Amino acid sequence: MARDEAPPISRGTLFYHGVTADIPAAIGDRGYQQHLGKTWVVEDRNPTSKLNRTERPVTIRFVYNGHATMTILPKYLCTIDPTNPGKVTGYAVTVNEPGLPADEYMPAAGAPPGEGFFVIERGPATCKTAAADVTTNDITAGKPVSTATSGVAVTHASSGRIGLSDLTGTAAVASRIIGAALTAPTGGVEVSEDVVVDVGGRC
Repeated sequence: MARDEAPPISRGTLFYHGVTADIPAAIGDRGYQQHLGKTWVVEDRNPTSKLNRTERPVTIRFVYNGHATMTILPKYLCTIDPTNPGKVTGYAVTVNEPGLPADEYMPAAGAPPGEGFFVIERGPATCKTAAADVTTNDITAGKPVSTATSGVAVTHASSGRIGLSDLTGTAAVASRIIGAALTAPTGGVEVSEDVVVDVGGRC
C-alpha cells in the first residue's frame, strides 16, 4: 500500500484520458511509472453520484494496459503479469484463472494499450457474467465466483467473465476464487449481466 501518497488519478478516470496519441511509446517516458502496482484503500462510492454502495472498503491497484493491441474494458477480469504487479496482460480466459476486475467506473470506451487505470484488488466490484447462456451464470448472492472459461483469446470480448466456482477439484481451486457474489445478475437472463462481487471475499 502506498503510504502518504495520493493516487495518480481519481477512480473512474484514466491517466492519459484514453487519448492514445498522448501515451509515450516507451514505458520509461510515461508519467505513471512510479505508481505502478501500488494500492490504495477507498470507499465503495460511485465517483459520479457520490453515493456509497456498501460500507465495505475497496482496495484499488494502479496498473497499465500492457497488451500491444487490445483495449481493456470496465468490469472485465484482467490477468496480471506474475513478475510485474502493475502490468495487465489481457483478459482471464480459463476456468479458475486468477484475475482482477477493471474499474467499473472508468470510461466505457476502456483503457487503450499503454493507458494507466485501476483494477480492484479487494472489496466490492462489478463484474460481467459469461456471454453465453450457461449454468455457471446461475449466480446468487453469497455464492463463490471464479473466471469463466471463454474458449477464445485473451483479447476477445467474451473473455474476462465470471461464473460460479467449480469447487469439486483440489484445494488449489479454492485459491482461484475471485470472490463472493453480493448480488445476482441484474437483467434476469443472466447473459452478459452485471454482478457485484466482493473481490477476495468468501461470504
